[in-house]
Amino acid sequence: MPRRPDHPRHLRLPLTWPTIRHSLGQDAALQLPDGIEWLNLHDAGDIIAQSGLAALAPAVRDEPVSNGISNPHSALRYVEKQPLADLIVKTGAL
Repeated sequence: MPRRPDHPRHLRLPLTWPTIRHSLGQDAALQLPDGIEWLNLHDAGDIIAQSGLAALAPAVRDEPVSNGISNPHSALRYVEKQPLADLIVKTGAL
C-alpha cells in the first residue's frame, strides 16, 4: 500500500470519549477508509487509551497491552510492543 503523506499515520486521541468524537464530527461509528488496517494498542492503566475502539469502529483490531504502572501512556512503551512490530513487518512500513 503506498504511503499517503497527506494523512497522519497515527493519532493518540481518546476516541472512546464522546466529546472528542463529537469535535471530530464522528458521533456515529467510526468509519475507516478502504485499505487502512488500524491496530489499537491500549493499556487499562492509561487514562487516555484504556479501552478498545472495536465497539466504535468494527474494522479496528484492539490489542490490550501492559505498559507498567509508572507511565502507562508512554509512547515508547506502546511502540516497543510486539503486535505493532508484527504489523510494521506485515505492511513493510519501514
